[in-house]
Amino acid sequence: MRLPKASRRSTRVSLRVPVVVYGQNRSVGAFHEETSTNLVSAHGGLVTLTARVGVGQTVLVVNKVTQEEQQCRVVYVGPMEGPKKKVGFALLRSGPNFWGLNFPLSI
Repeated sequence: MRLPKASRRSTRVSLRVPVVVYGQNRSVGAFHEETSTNLVSAHGGLVTLTARVGVGQTVLVVNKVTQEEQQCRVVYVGPMEGPKKKVGFALLRSGPNFWGLNFPLSI
């Protein structure tokens, strides 16, 4: 028996937004890395990082276009793709306009 897929809280959009991700890890201590988003939603985004992060870790994401900051929780870390991993994060506070878009909520 298959369980129904959980519906998303908001639509995902393929959008490149330049961001800086700030965090800490055991190997290098504090880090910051410039990257850009691959996908965004009203509740988070997906980037590629060389820095090591883990699911549940808190990072600070800064939108370089608007200079707006958001505390985020890492919710996904993918396998290595060259020197980088895909990293999904969720915004810790509501920020539907963080990416400069108005997102319709999924039903």
